[in-house]
Amino acid sequence: MLHDRISEVVPASCQVAFDAVHDYRRRLQWDTLLRDAYVVGDGLACEGAVAVCTAKWSVGGLRIETVYVSFQRGVVAAVKMTNRPPFFDAWAASIRHESIDASSSRVVRIRRVDERLEHRLSGRCDGAQVVVESRAHVLRVDGLAGGATLKHQRLAIGKQLAKSLAP
Repeated sequence: MLHDRISEVVPASCQVAFDAVHDYRRRLQWDTLLRDAYVVGDGLACEGAVAVCTAKWSVGGLRIETVYVSFQRGVVAAVKMTNRPPFFDAWAASIRHESIDASSSRVVRIRRVDERLEHRLSGRCDGAQVVVESRAHVLRVDGLAGGATLKHQRLAIGKQLAKSLAP
């Protein structure tokens, strides 16, 4: 099981940052690992809504369907995976927003991934070599710029979100 936590200070209030994170019409503007993202039925994110995110081919191309199990605007939202793509038995994440002052906040994403036993050591997914190192709990996809881990890519996404919210 993998647990990770990524935190980023953004130049926006909790409400503004929350709305940007969960606006799937704008998701591809800042989430550089995705090639597609939407809420099923072209609706808005809310508790019970189903969201679909598809990774770029360079990071495996996996399609993850999630349902919002919690949605408290400006505070926290949580999703859990509803489909079963290669490599994952379970996947869940929460994004919490913490106020720093009137014009800045901290976005904290916590993720839990349960990988499939048969894919713990290695496997192939859409032409990208995927390695799950169970001792270090790191999922790495060969071919990423500079051999970066997905966690490093996610940190970069946090910075991209911050940049997109800058006045």
